[in-house]
Amino acid sequence: MTRRRGLAVTGLARTIVDLAAVLDAATLERCLAEAVALHRLRPDAVRAAAARRSSTRGRATLRAVLDAAHGPRRSRSEAETAFLALVRRAGLPDPRTDVPLRGWTVDALWPAERLIVEVDG
Repeated sequence: MTRRRGLAVTGLARTIVDLAAVLDAATLERCLAEAVALHRLRPDAVRAAAARRSSTRGRATLRAVLDAAHGPRRSRSEAETAFLALVRRAGLPDPRTDVPLRGWTVDALWPAERLIVEVDG
């Protein structure tokens, strides 16, 4: 806990841990990815915050999100989030997402397969 303008607030890592108790895995993954991308939160800081909490509610969901093959993936839309969930359900390897490539940013890239997927919502 820290104080901002006299109000007790939790840090970002602790907030992610608390959210794990009430969010589904896909929404938690998106929150974590946004925190990593926009606020430079390190996933190991979230692991440390989780280790300090005695509550086990949401711990398995958080662990699954943190243990994902390439860590949290940030997507720019709900359609991209749904696409990533579809890829996982199909048992396909995770793509690299939001990848700069020759002056463009592609939504999903499988470099070894030389495959790009653009998702429009």
